[in-house]
Amino acid sequence: MIVLRDVENGISLIRQSYACLSMAFHCLGEPLAAMDYFHTKDRVLTAHIPSRRVNTFYGLTGDWFPVLCIPMLGILIWIAARKKGN
Repeated sequence: MIVLRDVENGISLIRQSYACLSMAFHCLGEPLAAMDYFHTKDRVLTAHIPSRRVNTFYGLTGDWFPVLCIPMLGILIWIAARKKGN
């Protein structure tokens, strides 16, 4: 799930975990490196992570789009109810 937040904000991510799978992701969601805790003896994850950020629609608008969709749904339901009543 954290990769979805990574992509929607357009940032690179390193997900470090203990006794699990640690991974590094590109700002577009591509996995760059992975390390399984139980199958690696040195337990060091190395990856070249880009420091640039990608502008995304969600990153630019935030929660305004979903907030505006709720009143639009109400308006469409109201219009459909008026047409059905005629």
